[in-house]
Amino acid sequence: MKRAVRRWLLSGCILLSGCMSPVALNQAVMAYDEAASTALSRQLLLNIARARQHLPMHFTAIANIAATFNFQFNAGVSPALTGNQGGLLAPLLGTSVAENPTISIMPVEGEEFTRRFLTPLGSDRIILLLRQGYDVDMLLRLVASELHLETGDTEQIYHNRPKIRTEYPVFRQAVLHLSTIQDRNALHVDPLTAILTNYDPAQLTQNQRTAWNDWARTGNSDEIRLDIRAEYPGGEYPIRGYLRLRSFYSLLNFVGGDTGEEQEYPVGPDARSPDASENPVHALAVLEDHGEDCDPEVGIRLNGHQYCLARSRTSFWNREAFRVIHQLLQMTVTHLPRDAGPNITIAK
Repeated sequence: MKRAVRRWLLSGCILLSGCMSPVALNQAVMAYDEAASTALSRQLLLNIARARQHLPMHFTAIANIAATFNFQFNAGVSPALTGNQGGLLAPLLGTSVAENPTISIMPVEGEEFTRRFLTPLGSDRIILLLRQGYDVDMLLRLVASELHLETGDTEQIYHNRPKIRTEYPVFRQAVLHLSTIQDRNALHVDPLTAILTNYDPAQLTQNQRTAWNDWARTGNSDEIRLDIRAEYPGGEYPIRGYLRLRSFYSLLNFVGGDTGEEQEYPVGPDARSPDASENPVHALAVLEDHGEDCDPEVGIRLNGHQYCLARSRTSFWNREAFRVIHQLLQMTVTHLPRDAGPNITIAK
């Protein structure tokens, strides 16, 4: 009898301890992942709000999460409730789990991060995102500061600034036209030369390819070349020139400064362009004190004002644009040494 009880208790101990550990680990990993992701999203929105209020921007990073789990198993026996026949023993089993996480939070600062924060984005990063299928209009409205159009030996610059009303519409119409080419599956992205075309460069003749490469090599690392030719899809609006990229700091200021004289406004397509699938007013719509129109997923408060992403029931543009900025932030801080500054360690 006693031997059977011992075997039963041992089996229960093994089963319960074996089940508790993976379950607790799975729940902890998912909870910490969700908390870290939410914190980074809210921090990104907070810095957009800081830019709108002309305040200094600042980032922190979760450098490390170390969680220790203590699993305890208690076992015993007690007389069974069997009335007058109380000779039977009933096992008593109990388990407990104690969690002891330590979270290290590091300020993201210093010369290296500041340089990356202020340096124009590299074309290789943007080409990488374009090759993943991101909307070219959405991406370029966020990251490009100006469009240079080449006509013969002349070059005209069009800035992506709503305040400059003679230039901003031209920029918007050009990148929107690129989106219509992308909608027709005719936009080619060359990763080696950072060129967007409406034709397959592999189809060029040897002489054409040589001239093409020579032209591409004149570009800088913060430029994306454009070569939309008349004889291919989208050629109704030929474009030859390049886009100059802005820094991540300027990107946040552009989005945060979408108010007053720099507020974006509707711009229709060029008369030569077909209809585009989407052409929202704002590259990223961040609302201030408009709770009923807010996307419930991300929101913060700063100096008495509520900020959130604008909610849309018909389009994922706003969420996708915020996701692009989120990924660009990761690319900006990815090489920052984890021991570059003092850590704030929280033991729970």
